[in-house]
Amino acid sequence: MVLEIATGFIAGLLLITLFCWLFKAKMKWYFRFALSSAFGFLAIYLLGLFGLVKLPLNPMNAFVCGFMGLPGLVLLIVVTLVF
Repeated sequence: MVLEIATGFIAGLLLITLFCWLFKAKMKWYFRFALSSAFGFLAIYLLGLFGLVKLPLNPMNAFVCGFMGLPGLVLLIVVTLVF
């Protein structure tokens, strides 16, 4: 299951790369987005691996966790527990 999610995540990053290339967006922002999303993906995966919290592992959650850092991770946990 993790392989399919990681493959989808990589495919999404490749689509964003194509979008940036087509519209000549600054690549600095793209690499920052990709790196923060990858760290968010890793943080959510490790939480699930150790069984601390069961968060859905998807690109949106990875981006929120990577972009907002620890407050984003706490936000995702609270939203998951409430809903």
